[in-house]
Amino acid sequence: MVYPRPRFALQLLPDKTPYHESLLWTMQEFYRLKLEYREYSKAVKWLSRNWVDDMFETDCLDVPGMMENELARAILSRLNFSSLSSYIVFTTAMEKQMSVTLMEIVSTVPGKEWLKDSPISLLLQLACVRHGHAAYVESIVGKPEQWTMPKDQVRDIDFVIAPCNTSGIHWTLVILDLSESNAMVYDPLDNGEFREKTRERIKHVFFPTVDNWRRRKFGENTCFPRWKMSVLPGPKQPDGVSCGVFIASTGWAFLHGETEWLALRGKAPRQASTTLRMRMLYRLLCSPEVKVVIPESELSQDVATIEKLLDELIAKLSNDELKE
Repeated sequence: MVYPRPRFALQLLPDKTPYHESLLWTMQEFYRLKLEYREYSKAVKWLSRNWVDDMFETDCLDVPGMMENELARAILSRLNFSSLSSYIVFTTAMEKQMSVTLMEIVSTVPGKEWLKDSPISLLLQLACVRHGHAAYVESIVGKPEQWTMPKDQVRDIDFVIAPCNTSGIHWTLVILDLSESNAMVYDPLDNGEFREKTRERIKHVFFPTVDNWRRRKFGENTCFPRWKMSVLPGPKQPDGVSCGVFIASTGWAFLHGETEWLALRGKAPRQASTTLRMRMLYRLLCSPEVKVVIPESELSQDVATIEKLLDELIAKLSNDELKE
């Protein structure tokens, strides 16, 4: 059920007083939380489906020893012990703490939503952590003029992996094999235009940055193979919204040698997207590297503030009615 946003606060308090601003904030918080709860409920319903009908056999993002229905139960258990204000945190391959709200994951990974940046970034960073010699860089969006190689004085970096958003409507994946000086492009639509736009960014942004990084790290006189670009083969997405799911899954498969997925050709079955989303959700919420944090004090304070403001609003409305 969709409720229209109320306007009585503006009518009740036309002057911009601190109380007025607090009241508006309260209503905004109420509708934000209502929307998040709706998304949370949709995710729970999605996880409670009959997974036997949606199973897709592939090693990509596979969890040894667990079937889809078992993964779904594990995710539901994690959600039951979380809250709308929870966030997940883990340490990246570059030894940095990364956190994102639980709802950023839950609101887009289940179902049929176009993935935001956060779930893609988190899964690929987790893949780099487990690989040990791979580095993730921030997604390339728009037409950036510069790009930064990750700074790591401890690990030897063999691969650099980066999602690329072309035209604001489609995700492609770039994997740099530094030992071979090979830039691989995976496009889940297998579309020449999107692939060419990705190659242009590689040529004008990636190559110069990596060359400068190499000179600083290994010295001016160190020789490397000439750069080349190639197509990373893989399955095509079965719909118009799963590009993010497919590039994250393909990046994971490449770094962990899951050749069964990379060997697939043509359009993947529709249930592949559903299965990959569920396995992706499990990795993001239930992996041992990931911790779900519940900010109990913040949540209690927010609830108390909202309750107080609503009590004041009710009292104000009651006084106005008595005056009339």
